[in-house]
Amino acid sequence: EANESILQDCLDAYGHNVSRDVVRGQIDWLAEQNLVTVENLSGFYVVTITGRGQDVAEGRAKVSGVKRPRAR
Repeated sequence: EANESILQDCLDAYGHNVSRDVVRGQIDWLAEQNLVTVENLSGFYVVTITGRGQDVAEGRAKVSGVKRPRAR
């Protein structure tokens, strides 16, 4: 579980300097794919990964538009 501000900070740390609008757009897309759930708390998004999202993140499932993880 993370809020949009934490996600934006993580993106910044990896060199992805994007606006809050872009972060929200990406969160909305992930929710449409059933990869995360979104709760709007007083105008702030709180995002939680779903079981399907975890499967995609760990390479057990594929979703077009989501890069597969590298082999370890």
